[in-house]
Amino acid sequence: MLKLLSLSLFLSLSLFSKERPATGYFKARVVKVNTKGQLLRLHVDFMNQKYLNKGDKVSLFHENSPDKQCQTYVVGKTAEYVLLRVPEMRACEQAFFIAPGAYLGFYSEDLVKNLKTGEELMNVLLKKHLVLEGEVLRTRNEINNHLEKQELVNQRYEVLRGKLEKEWSDELGLIEEDRLEALKRYERVKMELDELKEKLEKYRLEDENLKLDRWALDKNQYYKR
Repeated sequence: MLKLLSLSLFLSLSLFSKERPATGYFKARVVKVNTKGQLLRLHVDFMNQKYLNKGDKVSLFHENSPDKQCQTYVVGKTAEYVLLRVPEMRACEQAFFIAPGAYLGFYSEDLVKNLKTGEELMNVLLKKHLVLEGEVLRTRNEINNHLEKQELVNQRYEVLRGKLEKEWSDELGLIEEDRLEALKRYERVKMELDELKEKLEKYRLEDENLKLDRWALDKNQYYKR
């Protein structure tokens, strides 16, 4: 009788209400049981396990007897394991099959609250994400527009450069034509000048027909003949 009374003090006999959020329910496999230390180590593998925090209250129940529950508390966790403290370990062991390899169900109202807080945080982060994503899109469009503008400027000045290079080439061509024309005139005039010199030399006249004979070194002894 005392044994039954003890169990009634530590086990909740209320039904596992269907109104409880499904987000607070999870399953885990028992890895190690420390009855003396009132510790229970579980292997957990579900997405929201990161929201289980140290100090959170967790109700243990068997999926075949969800009306019976045993209160535990999270005292430690890693990426794959959760360490629970079971204040009434012996009573829970009598009500449940708690042994390495056992697959048990758990429910945590604190997990539900933590997930709600996480959801609120996620909403804030998603809004911020949308704002930043929009800013990234606008900035990327500005960069693309800048590149397009740069390309247009390059094309415009490429056309202008082509025109300037053509004008430059045309001007140099005109100068070269002027040089060639001047060279032709020079050669023609020089040839005419040379012909004229030949004629001048051919038809040159002297003032007298006598020539000065320089037979001696003394100029006074020069005479014409």
